[in-house]
Amino acid sequence: MASLHVASLIALKEELFSRTMKVATICPQDRLMWSPTPDTLTLGQLLRHMHRSEHNRMRVLNGLIDPSTYYVLRHGEGSSKDLKAALAEVADLEAELAALREAHTNTLHTLGGLSDEDLGRPADWGGKTRTTLEFFLLMFEHDAHHRGQVAVY
Repeated sequence: MASLHVASLIALKEELFSRTMKVATICPQDRLMWSPTPDTLTLGQLLRHMHRSEHNRMRVLNGLIDPSTYYVLRHGEGSSKDLKAALAEVADLEAELAALREAHTNTLHTLGGLSDEDLGRPADWGGKTRTTLEFFLLMFEHDAHHRGQVAVY
């Protein structure tokens, strides 16, 4: 199996972020608090969840918070209602887009500070020890999942 290098991961992150922004920038300002069902995140909450999750994942990777703190920040105390409450009302698309850009920039900064060897370093995530590379790939998958939800909305 070919190894993945930091430069390749950065290029992939840029490509994926471009796709996210193509979808996010066309979200209707007046539909940010719409969702298909009462128990699902609204369009704006999905955008907020995406940037907050990415931001806090980088905080975990950089040793600023531990994974259990991340999960409380991300999910509240556990239920989908807690997450909806934690994400609150979203009224400003430009603010959410700016936060997406900021989280992306922070991730690129973190990635840029890594060596290729660092990608094999263990990282605690999801109750498992994973490599730093796996940590980023899971983050990319999370973003793709929610980008798909935003596109469907």
